[in-house]
Amino acid sequence: MVRILKLTPAEVEAVKRRMSRIDLGEYLELLGAFALGDWGRVELEGAETERVVKRRLTMAAKERGFKLRYRSVREVDGGIVFRVL
Repeated sequence: MVRILKLTPAEVEAVKRRMSRIDLGEYLELLGAFALGDWGRVELEGAETERVVKRRLTMAAKERGFKLRYRSVREVDGGIVFRVL
């Protein structure tokens, strides 16, 4: 059986500080060119993983007031396709 524990206020602040360390500036800037209904593609470079890029892109979109829907498209080599909602 799993245990679920309630965090103390100090633990909550520690979690928030760790989450706020991520610099989303690049992602916020890139999303600035998008509007509702637009489609986009992210081309992964270097050691970037799809999981990390999607997470940061989603967080940046949330700050901009958008939601993103990701599509699985096999024709797109090494990229992440998304739609702005």
